[in-house]
Amino acid sequence: MNKIYISILVFALAVGFSACEEDDCSQFHIDTDMMGIPTVLKGTFPLGKQTMTIGDSMVFAPQLLDTTGVAYSWAIDGREVSTDSAFTFRVTKPCRAKLLCTLTNEKGKVMLESEMASRQDFTKGFFVVQEKEIGFYDEVSGKLYADCYQSLNGGEKVTNGSGSDKIFVAQADRKLYAMTYTSMTNIDHLLVVDRENFSGETWASVVNGIVSFIPLNERYAILSGFKAVYRLDLFTMKKVLLSANAAKPIFNGLVFNGKLLVNATYGKELKAAYYDVKELIDAKEGYLPTATELDILQNRKANFVKAKDGNVYTLYSSGTDYRLARITGDFKVETVSLPFQIAKAEYWSTLYFPTLAVSGIENALFIPSADNAVYRYVWGDASSWKKPFVAAATEGESELSGSGIEVDPLTGELYVLYPDRIGVYAVDGSWKKTIVCEENPQAILFNH
Repeated sequence: MNKIYISILVFALAVGFSACEEDDCSQFHIDTDMMGIPTVLKGTFPLGKQTMTIGDSMVFAPQLLDTTGVAYSWAIDGREVSTDSAFTFRVTKPCRAKLLCTLTNEKGKVMLESEMASRQDFTKGFFVVQEKEIGFYDEVSGKLYADCYQSLNGGEKVTNGSGSDKIFVAQADRKLYAMTYTSMTNIDHLLVVDRENFSGETWASVVNGIVSFIPLNERYAILSGFKAVYRLDLFTMKKVLLSANAAKPIFNGLVFNGKLLVNATYGKELKAAYYDVKELIDAKEGYLPTATELDILQNRKANFVKAKDGNVYTLYSSGTDYRLARITGDFKVETVSLPFQIAKAEYWSTLYFPTLAVSGIENALFIPSADNAVYRYVWGDASSWKKPFVAAATEGESELSGSGIEVDPLTGELYVLYPDRIGVYAVDGSWKKTIVCEENPQAILFNH
């Protein structure tokens, strides 16, 4: 609502209330000098902000001094939803919306506006990233609400929902960073979202093919993909091209002891490596610092996780040799052979792929296998491999979806992602609940 609209509306309300005081009536007038446009009776339309609970509804039925020839139009966030004389606003999921009622007759029109908002604590639940949207699972109600970014941000979508558009979401500090990966243009976009109230703050244009967002600190991050590596200033949203060498992408990374551990392979066999974080922050345009290789071979994408023992872990995948690798604080590498094939993440996997996960309450790692089971491993405990922590699902429903697994950092519960649901397992491996999803869940972002 622009300033001119606000001024006209406030003037109309002020004149109406003044007229009521002068003639001691209970009506909310638009003065006769307003040429007979629709006159609303005082108090029959709740103006301002209305805060409601999910499941509540509110009826808006403005009473007019004269309804002759009056046309009604109701719009939510600029989209007309009704032309009836009354409208019921229902809160079905977390939302923020502007409700505008336009009353029109042959003399002119009057616009009444009310702002609607749901009560929602986003710390009591987690965000569910799907291919084209971001939902929220409310742990209090036990409900998964789809596409909450749209309902909380004036009807805006993270993607336009066409073509092969997909999103990747990372989190750093109190922000979410949602990257739109699209086939429709040559430019992808990065959306910054406040985690506390889930409101979009700003868009930044990047370039086509960006598939990873890796925070370096509270100010800088690395954007990388199939074509280039950029350093992004999170305060100004300005980017600096560090490398346009397609042979040196960075698909995954983790800052550890002043270094950025990276996985740079997308099909051929390469070694994991690390960059000095200060060198990355200070690097001039066109200069990607030299990386130091680690004795960890990888022929597919693999992530890094830091465990409670202070070490970092990743997966070793060379031919049919599958291992779990441990990286110590002085960047020494130890490996242990896995008695199963790890879940595949081929080079054409763009955004999410099966990942290694770590418990936040014990020194245990969770590894998805190629047959879609999940193993729980404690370093040095050979008995960990005797049977899967979570067996593969039944035939026809066995494939993992997106990142495959996530672990709640506070409870240690394991979340297994399937194409149509999320299975939740307690720390002892027992099934706890199933969360049904309308679309493929790609990742979970806990908001504790």
